Amino acid sequence: MFASKDYRLYAPLDRSRRQIRLVEILSTKPKIVCDLTTASLDEDTKFSAISYLWGEKGKTEAVTVNGVEQFVPPSLANALEYAPYHWANAYPERDSRSCRLWADALCINQDDDLEKGHQVQLMRFIYPAAEVVFSCLNVEASQSDIRRAFKTCETLAKVAVERGLVLSAIDIYATIEDRHIQELQWLLRHLLLDETCPVKS
Repeated sequence: MFASKDYRLYAPLDRSRRQIRLVEILSTKPKIVCDLTTASLDEDTKFSAISYLWGEKGKTEAVTVNGVEQFVPPSLANALEYAPYHWANAYPERDSRSCRLWADALCINQDDDLEKGHQVQLMRFIYPAAEVVFSCLNVEASQSDIRRAFKTCETLAKVAVERGLVLSAIDIYATIEDRHIQELQWLLRHLLLDETCPVKS
């Protein structure tokens, strides 16, 4: 189970304001500690989103959220650990404390079917509203698998640019070194998309 009914985690959201929850990372070492806050999609809310694989059912890692221990997929724990670092590189002029992340396993009360239904409907607005979408690869993937994944992303980005589906894309694969592949097993997607698939940048 990736959620809790603890009131400290999941106060009701205001559906009329299209509220969502966001993760604020307090520390990543020796363990991930974070808080959940609420925000509205109807306001100028700055946040990043995390896209990841839930992975094998029952395989989890512990994180502390609002003082409560929660269990999340390993790929999400990996993303929560490294996202602040990459966010700081993308926005060096900003205070690191303003890094706020959206990830469904933590930001949606998985025990509340009504909330899940509403938040899932909002996902088509959440990802486009994000300034950056961090995409997490399988943390158990081999280096060759990860390298192929980077190459695939590069190819897809080039095709998207050629077909006019995106305005521009960062050439990530050419800058990846072996040590980066060993250290980071997930990928920052930072695409400037047109209105057919808008993502803020």
